[in-house]
Amino acid sequence: MRREPAAPLLRYRTGDHAALAWRDGSPVLVGLEGRAPVRFRAASGRWVESIEVTQVLSALGLPAYTVDQDASGAITVSIPEDAPAALVASAAASLLGPVTVVAADLRGATKPQRYTSQMIR
Repeated sequence: MRREPAAPLLRYRTGDHAALAWRDGSPVLVGLEGRAPVRFRAASGRWVESIEVTQVLSALGLPAYTVDQDASGAITVSIPEDAPAALVASAAASLLGPVTVVAADLRGATKPQRYTSQMIR
């Protein structure tokens, strides 16, 4: 299996920063500064990492979405206008509890997923 030399850089359109160096003929990231993690407080009180949300929503094949939690704990999932809102609501609720799903124009989104949470970590 041939490995793409730029593979270490493919996920870094997310706000992470690093330099690329070569060691023993392989690319490595040097000085990685990751973005702050985003967690959501589920209705059950459990903390849910954004990667868990990614796994649930990515399975739906959405081209873009955002998940936002306000300081009161209310969660809003914004999806493209032509996405299956009921399916998204069910998938997100299975992980987070009650969510509000809204149709939004996400064509200008610079990243396929964006997460924000105002809950205290």
